[in-house]
Amino acid sequence: MEVIENTFEGGINSELQVASTDRADNGLFTCTAANAYGDDKRSIKLSVLEAPGAPIDVKVIEVFSNSITLRWSAPYGGTSVNKYIIQYWKHHGSAHRLYEKEIEASSQLTTTLTGLRPGSDYNVRVAAVNAVGSGHHSDSVRFRTSDEKPSAPPTDVVAEPKGPTVIRVRWKAPPKDQWNGDIKKYYIGYRPMGAGLNYTYQTAAATGQQEEEHLLSGLKRGTEYSIVVAAENSVGSGPVSQDILSRTSDTEPPRPPRISLEGTGRSSITIKYQELPGPHAQHFILSYREQSGPWRELTIPRTSDQRYTLSGLREGTSYELKLLAEGEGATSEASETIPVMTEGSLSDAIFPRGGPGGQGDLPVYLRWTILAPTLASLAIITIVSLIACCLVSRERKKYKNMVGEYPSVNELRFDINARN
Repeated sequence: MEVIENTFEGGINSELQVASTDRADNGLFTCTAANAYGDDKRSIKLSVLEAPGAPIDVKVIEVFSNSITLRWSAPYGGTSVNKYIIQYWKHHGSAHRLYEKEIEASSQLTTTLTGLRPGSDYNVRVAAVNAVGSGHHSDSVRFRTSDEKPSAPPTDVVAEPKGPTVIRVRWKAPPKDQWNGDIKKYYIGYRPMGAGLNYTYQTAAATGQQEEEHLLSGLKRGTEYSIVVAAENSVGSGPVSQDILSRTSDTEPPRPPRISLEGTGRSSITIKYQELPGPHAQHFILSYREQSGPWRELTIPRTSDQRYTLSGLREGTSYELKLLAEGEGATSEASETIPVMTEGSLSDAIFPRGGPGGQGDLPVYLRWTILAPTLASLAIITIVSLIACCLVSRERKKYKNMVGEYPSVNELRFDINARN
């Protein structure tokens, strides 16, 4: 604060200036004037107007599947508040749609947010508003609505016979916004056509892959089945999909082949298989995956030496392999699953080896074809830096010499002549 006085004929004009105000300047200011005959005073109340602070103690006190109840406290400082703005959005990455709700200020600082999705994560925050403007938002609070049963069935359901007693069923999860919670498992229902029976269900754990699958086993030979699929979360199962039809094969499938490891390389695995007596296999289906990853399938032909090399793999990585024999209209059960690790290490996977020029045992970053241009670039950068340093040093010396030719400031004198 600063008091400025200006004297004029007949009196004094005084001003009290407050350069920067805040809430601490709120109060009663009194000016007192006195002389030999007495004194007089006058008081002025100063109210600093500013946007309110951030609301505090924001809490979600009730949670339902489609709504929540929110409570908060007024900002510190006693600044007047006309209304509150509640902002909330779905918590799923950086991009989101922002929803707002305005609440008139009152003694009951609570509100209910409706129209929410079941089993979904949200963020919510509150800001106070007065005549000056909107204050800072509170810290965001994250909450999750209660789960409900899935509201949509699985999609893209297909089925294909894999033998006289087995049908493979594939499907995709319901649309994400219809899960109403995390999908835990699926029910695959089946019943013979025309028998008037209820569906019998088998279960399959949800893997989270783009496409789920399950083998319906223990079926009757040469029988047409109606098949449906339903998703289940923590609350229960949702609606079933539109039924599809599939008929088991009339022919006997080949027996599961035997599989063994023949050898490994840095990016390849060679297996040896043995076809057992029984129905003839036209070709084989090799299923493989990185440990705990999704299965991939590859059709391989029959060969006289009964060997196959799987290439294009990652170095120093664990894989699982199994083999199925495919006959005419029927597929065998899978062979036993064998674990295999390719040669090399994790660093080999990051810096692959191999290549011409006798450098096959060197990592990529140590090969001459990489080192030569890299070292040349570093040499050029170093030379340019040295030249720049020399030029800067020379200019500094030149500047100092120039400054030395003039007197210092203390030695300068100025003569000022005034003319009428």
